[in-house]
Amino acid sequence: MDIKIAYLSHRGRSDMEDVVAMFSKDVGPITFQLIDHTNSSEYYLLHRELENIDSENFKRLSKLIREEVGLKDDDVLVIVSPRELNSPYKLENSFKNWVSYYIKNNIIIRSSGYDKVTEGKPYLGGAYQIIENLFQNLGGIDLAVLVENERIHFEPEGCVNDFAEEFKEVKYKMRSGFICEKCKEAALNSESSRMDKGALHQIENILNRIGNRLKDNYTINYTPDELKIEVILERDPHKIYARPRCRMKIGNKAINFGRKGELMTVRYLFYLINHNVPIGKYDFIGDGVYNDAAEKYKLLYEKIQGSVSSKTLGDYIDNLPKLHDRISNRIINEVQNDYIGDLYSLKSLKTNKTDTCYIINVEPDNIDIPEELMEFRVA
Repeated sequence: MDIKIAYLSHRGRSDMEDVVAMFSKDVGPITFQLIDHTNSSEYYLLHRELENIDSENFKRLSKLIREEVGLKDDDVLVIVSPRELNSPYKLENSFKNWVSYYIKNNIIIRSSGYDKVTEGKPYLGGAYQIIENLFQNLGGIDLAVLVENERIHFEPEGCVNDFAEEFKEVKYKMRSGFICEKCKEAALNSESSRMDKGALHQIENILNRIGNRLKDNYTINYTPDELKIEVILERDPHKIYARPRCRMKIGNKAINFGRKGELMTVRYLFYLINHNVPIGKYDFIGDGVYNDAAEKYKLLYEKIQGSVSSKTLGDYIDNLPKLHDRISNRIINEVQNDYIGDLYSLKSLKTNKTDTCYIINVEPDNIDIPEELMEFRVA
């Protein structure tokens, strides 16, 4: 069962990439894929003209995306948009702010508006909405008959099917990561259901993962082993002059940087080697405090990845904020612990030259780096 996600906001795509990676940690019948698009796509141009999205515009967008991407009828399409949604399912005398709904196999999610319920982690709001709508869609819930539907809880139970009219009720069910037994049974046995036990297991795991991230309270005492980040250089003994393969792990969690992993590894490794040292654009262009930063970075790049072109280095220097945010989000996503993930994220800070520098500010005792890599520390 393929779930295709069309992300139509010009901000936060890297967050959605990390959400998809979080969804994809479990092996099962459901697969998630983020759709690539260009600004010339017909559906993208239509979306750009819309101030809000009602059901008719939602149907038009869905049709265009399905045709352009070539989706099968039974594929589920999820559209994520920053536009305000005009839901056709609004109830009389209800003040619920609809941020998602679905029509047939098409789901639409608003990408913003979750700050009050996500403890400063708004990307989890969109993630939860995707999984909530997917569960209800596959389980055969008809949103057109909400009031009469016994599978919607108008009294909060902490279940994904809570109607959740108030912020505190939304927060409650998101933190719970819970599906009540009645709703699980109905999802599997309803005549209109397309849910099987494998899909239900995946959805439960994802809801639990979202809830655990929301409940992380930053007060747990971690052991030294749990807090340690280790860099491992692996060499093929039969290839003496081959470049080493670099792996990292935090605690017992291996860090996988994904599709562009080798580039992200070098970028992150450079700052990890230079832990507690703020390095920014001025340092890379030779007008900062650490004017050997570019040379040290290039030498490290050559050791791990191979030769680096001036264009590749220039693109990196010109896009430090975006690329470093992407790395930090990936770290948090991989360790599945916001406290430890935040500990090893790249933090930004301003210097007296108005340059934004970046730093991994951690205890040296928590870092295990091969001695041969310390030559790439700036002077």
